[in-house]
Amino acid sequence: EMSIEARLRTRHRQRWVAAVVQALPERDRQCVSMRAEGVTYRTIAQELGMSLGGVAKAIARAAARLSRGIKE
Repeated sequence: EMSIEARLRTRHRQRWVAAVVQALPERDRQCVSMRAEGVTYRTIAQELGMSLGGVAKAIARAAARLSRGIKE
């Protein structure tokens, strides 16, 4: 069983990730949300009327924001 401290850290990290995702531009947030549900880049591009490269860039921007925060 997780300690109280571990549960608090987990909850804090989940809230932080949710806040970072909410702060993303709408299109980036849609891409990340769909990808998290297992939708392929190609399908995301088709559904949102974007290029495949645009989807990849949106997801990369989101990943970079999350990565920067984790390192801080």
